[in-house]
Amino acid sequence: MSDNLVPEPQSTIFDAVNAVVGNEDEAQAIIANPSLAKDILGNDDASAVKSECCGGHGVQSQDHECACRSDGIELKGVDEIGRATAADVKEALHQVIDPELTPTLYRMATKGIQFTDYYQPAWGGSTTTGEFSNVTGLVPADVGMCMKQAVYQDLFLTMGHQLQKQNYYSAAYHNHNADYYDRNKTHTKLGYDRFLARYGGLEGITPVWPESDLEMIDISVPQYIDQQPFSIYYMTVSGHCGYSLKDNAMSRKNYDLVDYDGSEAVKCYLASQLELEKAMESLIRQLEEAGIANDTVIVISPDHYPYGLERSATWKNAKNYLKELYGVTEMNRFSRDNNALIIWSGCLEDKNLKVETPVYSLDILPTLSNLFGLDYDSRLLVGRDVFSDTEP
Repeated sequence: MSDNLVPEPQSTIFDAVNAVVGNEDEAQAIIANPSLAKDILGNDDASAVKSECCGGHGVQSQDHECACRSDGIELKGVDEIGRATAADVKEALHQVIDPELTPTLYRMATKGIQFTDYYQPAWGGSTTTGEFSNVTGLVPADVGMCMKQAVYQDLFLTMGHQLQKQNYYSAAYHNHNADYYDRNKTHTKLGYDRFLARYGGLEGITPVWPESDLEMIDISVPQYIDQQPFSIYYMTVSGHCGYSLKDNAMSRKNYDLVDYDGSEAVKCYLASQLELEKAMESLIRQLEEAGIANDTVIVISPDHYPYGLERSATWKNAKNYLKELYGVTEMNRFSRDNNALIIWSGCLEDKNLKVETPVYSLDILPTLSNLFGLDYDSRLLVGRDVFSDTEP
């Protein structure tokens, strides 16, 4: 067996937490946000989970989160590809996109390449597994550790690496803590010359939770907009749970902009997602002012469904608000994971391109590789180029 393969998963963080909790859904939620353990377990059990999950690195605070897993539902990585590679990871994107509430996202979703049947699997983890599948085009084998393990392999097929070889200026940005999920160690291995994040070179981010995607865009764009061509990756965070005025600074900031008569939880969820709308409006405006919007491709992809709206003691939800958000009475994994993928460029707006076949996150990388005319061996990737009828 080749030594270049990612090692087979051993005992996982999930196994350790689940052994204490005895409930898979609650174990997954605690891994995503260990501070919630106290809502399910007594103090002794909560301490045991922290010790297993974090190697006993001490009590987390708002400025230090468990680094072994990502924080639940990040709004997540905008990855602009081309002059800018934008794969924004954001949950239930299709439930947020609206011509009045989010006109910029609606423009991008309907005037770029339209994907009518897109899915982002949950993969048994949270942010890091979704991010891993989007960026590498591979199935995350070890929940919670997949990205850390993968960077020890040759990841030359990521868009970052492929465009780096074409002499693109490259950088990755995140508006939360630089060392969260060890991104300060992993993301330069994905094909980006530098990684800038809060407490790691990205200055000017307001210290609230969650942080502002708009601030990250406005701080970062001037750093690369004249460095053409460029390949930029954004991991955004404004849409992260929990969804209440108490817990979410972006919900408080945008609350009055949402006209919604349903539950407070769903209204706060929608309000938090508006920060991405503002960020994308600013990004496109700056690209248009620079005269390069037609030469820039923006890709926005989610990492997982918004499980922070599910019925759970962990998230302090007495009912399943996901059903309210989706407008359904029953839900299975396919309806739950049905989401949105955006591939937009100014030059695509009059092309009326539509993909109606089922597409999922592993198809992003081969599709973009072919759209950019890059040389790669499709046999090394699980997904397919959605515009090609050729067998891998």
